[in-house]
Amino acid sequence: MARHAYLDHPGPIPFAHRGGAGPWPENSWPAFENAVALGYRYLETDVRATRDGTVMILHDSTLERVADRATRLADLTLAEASRVRLVRPRTPAAAPAAHEAVSPAASPQGPAASPQGSTTSPQGPAAPGGAGGDAGARDDGGWVGSADGEPIPRLDDLLDRWPDLRLNLDVKEPAALAPTLEALRRANALDRVCVTSFDDAVAREARRLAGPGLCVGAGMSAIAVARLRSVLPPWLSVSQRGRRPSWGSRLGGHGSSRTAGVGADGAMPSPGARGLGRAAGDDGAAGDHAAGGAATVVPAQATAAANGHRRPRGLIGRDVVQVPVSFRALPVCDARFVRYMNTVGLPVHVWTVNDEASMSMLLRLGVDGIITDRPELLREVLRRHDLWPAA
Repeated sequence: MARHAYLDHPGPIPFAHRGGAGPWPENSWPAFENAVALGYRYLETDVRATRDGTVMILHDSTLERVADRATRLADLTLAEASRVRLVRPRTPAAAPAAHEAVSPAASPQGPAASPQGSTTSPQGPAAPGGAGGDAGARDDGGWVGSADGEPIPRLDDLLDRWPDLRLNLDVKEPAALAPTLEALRRANALDRVCVTSFDDAVAREARRLAGPGLCVGAGMSAIAVARLRSVLPPWLSVSQRGRRPSWGSRLGGHGSSRTAGVGADGAMPSPGARGLGRAAGDDGAAGDHAAGGAATVVPAQATAAANGHRRPRGLIGRDVVQVPVSFRALPVCDARFVRYMNTVGLPVHVWTVNDEASMSMLLRLGVDGIITDRPELLREVLRRHDLWPAA
């Protein structure tokens, strides 16, 4: 089974999570512009739909945290949503270091900065209803955008703005899936997008509606079952075959519990991971298991067919798994999990990794992608390991 074209990348994929944290709102044009200016070609972001079916870039179900409005996007029309303005987070993230490149449109220059509304942000057609927003930019330090704040980006506009950019779209609600796929088809962008969701049913429906042309990530229930299988004792597992060197082994990782910095149980220190989602449970998993012993780590894109393993049912038809380093106190992505995903031919992307030690640790394990709020730091770490892609 061939790897999806979306995943073709020379080494582990760096993703800017919601565009990357900074003195601007998350999932906003300044965040995306900054990531692209830094050289990122993969963005991770979130999609929801308005009441009349337009897909917009937004993480939360309500606008309270990001726009000071206790309103759900799903209850607004496009015209109403276009008048909403994002404000910077209440606890602002640190701005990029002075030596890092920041796109001119995103540069926080204080109240005298050029407006970042329709004049500098790539918003496409003028938003219905004009610029008036319910919440303006804060003046208590950090990001200062236009007088009215930043608009919520539309997926159509994001696809049009950077035609070669690859997007990882977390579909936050089932109702957003069909209009998301319609937007991708209109932009002829199915091959440069990966659709993911915590909800296994959304992942299954994405595969059914879009077919093999779309990269689809596994849901959290299927991943939880896969994690359980990855820690089964050796006498329940099947020997692994078909291994080959990886960037993980180049960096000194060996996939065993003795990998530098990895605990005796294969666990890694957490960088403060978010929750794993639903509890473990699958729609009838059946298949072979990874060996529990030591082995050289290889990238997970080695195919299941080459290794002679069958995928559990919840991972059939999926192209990638995206996981936190840990869920609460329980490790999720460790050497055993990466080995197991290699045997079933699935790349492993890890979120949301914001410290240098964990980034380096994951690279040694041979993960296939890292999603971060700190794109400047991840770029620096990848450069240090000679893994940042050439321009």
